[in-house]
Amino acid sequence: MATALTYLALICFVPCAAHAASDYYEGEAFSPDGGRLLYRERHWAQQQGGATQRITLFVCPDGRPFARRILRERAGAAAPDFDFEDARDGYREGLRSERGQRVAYTQARGERERSAVVEVPQGGVADAGFDARMRELWPQLAAGRSASVAFLIPSRLAFYEFRAEPERPQPDPTQLRVRLRMDAWYAFAVPDIELVYNATGRRLASFLGPSTIRDERGRYRKVRIAFPDRAATRPMQADAAAVAPLSRQCGP
Repeated sequence: MATALTYLALICFVPCAAHAASDYYEGEAFSPDGGRLLYRERHWAQQQGGATQRITLFVCPDGRPFARRILRERAGAAAPDFDFEDARDGYREGLRSERGQRVAYTQARGERERSAVVEVPQGGVADAGFDARMRELWPQLAAGRSASVAFLIPSRLAFYEFRAEPERPQPDPTQLRVRLRMDAWYAFAVPDIELVYNATGRRLASFLGPSTIRDERGRYRKVRIAFPDRAATRPMQADAAAVAPLSRQCGP
């Protein structure tokens, strides 16, 4: 049961807007135990047709991209349309708009797509839209009050309730530390997510929890992702990142 609930609870997001003021930034994902570099994230943002398109390439330590997420922010920044694919195992998931409805979908290699129309609850979050929701909740969390957040779990084609709980007291006044946990009786079986934001600019500095990226056995990795507070040199333009070939192999 614990395994199933853990799988259910995986939020599988890393906020795309960690550096909202920048149109390119990077993150580094490490194993939480030994500190080994597992992969890097390269994030682009561009204006396209009146919306913000955010592109994330997940790259191997040697620089080969193996997975990609494309997210389109329109009116609802907290629940944007997005598409994710991992070329290593062919897995796909996302949320799209069709004929005035929102459709969640998931697909494993060799299988038919599963999809369902979903009703986005008030303040509901899809994938990296969590960062936009965090900015909305910032005054409440900074004041030490918890908040309820409904997350889309694409693998379950539904939204589930989580609690965002600020650490009390905050050990560092220059940061906001928040723990995210499922708001249900079986939360004991679900891994928490720990987030650290810089108070200046309300920028995500680190993430500890289950990642979108799975290991060679198909299990979601627990990772520590650091977003360095420094400018990064983009390896390519956003348009190129959106169509860059993805490798079907990547270590570790």
